[in-house]
Amino acid sequence: MRNLITLFGALLFLSMALNAQYTTKNIKVHKVWVTLLDNPQIIKGYLYSADEISIKITNTKSLDSLSLKTIDSKNIDMIKIRRKGEGLKSVGIGALSGLVVGAVFGAIGKNSPFVSKSNNIVYGAANGAITGAGVGLVAKKKKVEISIRGDITYFEKVYKKLQLYSFKSNAKG
Repeated sequence: MRNLITLFGALLFLSMALNAQYTTKNIKVHKVWVTLLDNPQIIKGYLYSADEISIKITNTKSLDSLSLKTIDSKNIDMIKIRRKGEGLKSVGIGALSGLVVGAVFGAIGKNSPFVSKSNNIVYGAANGAITGAGVGLVAKKKKVEISIRGDITYFEKVYKKLQLYSFKSNAKG
């Protein structure tokens, strides 16, 4: 009995210690490619924050502000953003859409003496799901492109959109 109470106390203590650790909410990370007006080299990283005059990019997925690079809006030519974690969603939607369309085409397709109507539906659904998943995967590769071309007034209009893709919604820190 004493061992059971000791074990229960240890488990209770460990659960409190684990619960008290620093945790963050699940943050979607957005990969960004920035082309500068005066430099042909593309700056790659993760969009940390955006404000009215600049964006901040980090090389790590961490929320630490130790490795930030600030890029002034008047030096930005083009910003390309890809959302991380959207691939599975795109593939799933494509596969489901292809499954439905394939099943419908299988159902209205011409019957063969060798294949039954239900098999036509299954084959059509399988082919549609595979094709739809491929289309979803290709659609996932598309990046959001924002062309700034050094225009500060245009950047002031689109920085709120950039904030939607950043770690921090406001760049005061």
